[in-house]
Amino acid sequence: MNRDALRELREAVLSGEQELALRITGTALTEGVPVAVLVERGLYPAACEIARSYGHNEMCMAEILAKFELIQLLLNELIPKLRDERKGAVRGRLMIGSIQGNLIDFGKLILKILFTASGFEVIDMGIDVSPETFTEHVRLERPDILALAVYTKESLPLAIKTIELLKQEDLRQDIKIMLGGWAVTPEFVVESGADIFAVTAEEAVELCLAAVGS
Repeated sequence: MNRDALRELREAVLSGEQELALRITGTALTEGVPVAVLVERGLYPAACEIARSYGHNEMCMAEILAKFELIQLLLNELIPKLRDERKGAVRGRLMIGSIQGNLIDFGKLILKILFTASGFEVIDMGIDVSPETFTEHVRLERPDILALAVYTKESLPLAIKTIELLKQEDLRQDIKIMLGGWAVTPEFVVESGADIFAVTAEEAVELCLAAVGS
């Protein structure tokens, strides 16, 4: 797949053309294009552009949500193929979710795209997740990294509560915790006892790869 075709995939996503995006993706897979290329160079730039439009009030919320739903649909199609392509090998297991009280997942989805392309198995917990739910699923899934998205200052104490619950349940020592989102500062990461803070999605992936020794 050449650069023009990748551009066409991005444009199909940005214009919300589901059938066209699926057709371009299917053609690329038939032609043997690596799934990671489609994810990292097709879906990721499109997701970043949608998030930028949200930040500049250039799209209505319904339009933004519809386009992110299309990206999620394409991801759901591609992730099993990515696992097959890598013959089941993963570079680490990452659980990600927006903490309770946070109903936005744009940034989380962007991270999910990039982590998936980088070889992580991503466990997406969704939005509005309580500390208790995170703790229980960490016990069940045993991820290497827990990534908490926090977009409101009111939810910052819940990030701390999640970390404290993991300690109480003897799960903290086996996991690295990354905090991100508009409400998070480097100072808060230190205060909370988390391990990883990144300003950009690319930096987050680099730090998490280092954390799992990849």
